[in-house]
Amino acid sequence: GGAVLLFLSHDVRLPHGTLPFISERIGVALALLFFGGISYFLYIRNRESVPDTEEATVLPALLLFEVAAVFLSAGLVEAHDFAPVMSTPVWASTALLLFAGGFHARSLAVRVVSHGLFGVALVRFATTNLTSSSIDQIFFNERIGVALTFIMLGAVVFFVYRFHADTNPSSNDESSMAPSLLLLEIYGVLLITLTFESQQFFTDATTTVLWGIAGLVAAGVALMMRERPLRIASYATLLVMTFWLFDRHGSITGKIVDHTPLFNERAFLFVFGAMTLLVLSVILRTFKDRLTQDERTVVLPGALLGANLLLLYLVSNETLDYFNKKSALVYQEHVGPPTMTLEA
Repeated sequence: GGAVLLFLSHDVRLPHGTLPFISERIGVALALLFFGGISYFLYIRNRESVPDTEEATVLPALLLFEVAAVFLSAGLVEAHDFAPVMSTPVWASTALLLFAGGFHARSLAVRVVSHGLFGVALVRFATTNLTSSSIDQIFFNERIGVALTFIMLGAVVFFVYRFHADTNPSSNDESSMAPSLLLLEIYGVLLITLTFESQQFFTDATTTVLWGIAGLVAAGVALMMRERPLRIASYATLLVMTFWLFDRHGSITGKIVDHTPLFNERAFLFVFGAMTLLVLSVILRTFKDRLTQDERTVVLPGALLGANLLLLYLVSNETLDYFNKKSALVYQEHVGPPTMTLEA
């Protein structure tokens, strides 16, 4: 503990080397991590011989916190000196380190702190990496890189919970809530990243298509894994996509005489939205035994109703725009070019 305090108060401010992770600071940090890890595993190996059960629980957790403090501080300082974008993955990696240690040491407190650090990393990602001014290349940028780091680390923690929950002596609440929360975090990071990426480099139409695909895939994964919170998030995504269609693509822009009925962006997007909801209804019927009563009575018929509304709105407006175009052409032929554009 004294060595860690000395490192945090003095050694972490040692000058960095010419290359990342090659310096006196990193050497001291690696030494502390090595001795801290050895101390932890020796204590865990001989924990049964410790008569005080409170000591057997507290000391491994304390060692894990000390190791994590060294790892986090050294990583953040190195990231600050060489690549500030890596600060967010450092927070997430520290969270994974604490989670693995908390799982191994059977310490609920350590796992709770690890989830807190993961939350800090998410906040930093949302406030810094998503809107970074240095992003000027599609997909190959810091936003995608950090998002993939989150998704991979979150997936590791999720599968640890799912397939090794029998070794977790904590309450059933953590075993049931933590995997669902992690899936929601992974899905949220993926959806927000794709939204920012499409809004910066593409158009609203691309955002609509991405939301539809993401919501449909999430619904299928959630049904196969029996994860109701993720299913609700996927339904919400598809509902937002439907409202987005009416708000952003419900009317045509430009001159009505240039409008081509059924072969235009609005028609493509509304047909895509309707097909997405129809496929969702087929998936829900396939896994009907895994649905709750509310999903059977509300979501399943709601998906079919939404698909019909989209197609009905599309056919009605395309028909109106066709006759409006014919009227505009007649007017243009007899009176002259129209001076106004029609936006339905």
